[in-house]
Amino acid sequence: MSDYIDLHVHTTASDGTLSPAEVVRLAAKQKLRAISITDHDAIDGISDAVAEGKKLGVEVITGVELSIDYQLPNNGDMHLLGFFIDPASTSLCASLDWLRQEREMRIPKVLAILEKHKINISLFEVKAIAKDATLGRPHIARAMINKGYASSIQEAFDKYLKKGAVAYVKRKKFELQQAVNLILDAGGCPILAHPYTLNLPHPKLEDLLVTMKDMGLKGMEAYHSDHSSQQMTEYLEMATKLNLCVSGGTDFHGNNKPDIKLGTGHGNLKIPYSVVEELRQK
Repeated sequence: MSDYIDLHVHTTASDGTLSPAEVVRLAAKQKLRAISITDHDAIDGISDAVAEGKKLGVEVITGVELSIDYQLPNNGDMHLLGFFIDPASTSLCASLDWLRQEREMRIPKVLAILEKHKINISLFEVKAIAKDATLGRPHIARAMINKGYASSIQEAFDKYLKKGAVAYVKRKKFELQQAVNLILDAGGCPILAHPYTLNLPHPKLEDLLVTMKDMGLKGMEAYHSDHSSQQMTEYLEMATKLNLCVSGGTDFHGNNKPDIKLGTGHGNLKIPYSVVEELRQK
């Protein structure tokens, strides 16, 4: 067992391609000491992962990644990670159930637009791919690949499904303060995920972090597959300056993001277990 971790992992409970148990088995194979299952707006995979972790000696930290409705320039996107949450939290479970219902109403709208572009994908086909997971765009993309409308997930998103593309339909998200409160009420530690996706210059990011800290934010994700070495250094310095803790993870999605490997990202990410110890103190 190494002393390395991965605190940003997706499974088939959202838009990953490995089941929670399969992810834990892969973590054990790669000798990771701890991982966190942080599915998008879903906590369904946590119990299976925790059970498998106990069998294999991998610490599985309960987690979630919440999508945030926050106005940002340059198509910036905000997500919050919540660590050490109670998966039985009444407020969190109720809010995620509401969001799931809202999200599933979005899928037929996307399919209707695709049909106008001579791409015929049925809701049944999307549900067959998603199985028990919340329906999402990656499942539509998989259906498009299966029927020859796209050669890859990336192509499906770039041409049709991403924000600004022809079949994009805005989805429901949580308000920032609402999301922070949900994580805190569930006994968790709210963390700003992959700050590079906000597309903010560092002075504005720092100002935003100060505001978010007043709301209850505890830290930021400094280590991430898509952060450059310089960005990671700058985020670590910013966290120290603002007295925020840091987290880190690969944003693993299995074959939906095949270039990102569990534990190492693009091959060079090494996140120490001391990050978990610091988060636990928050």
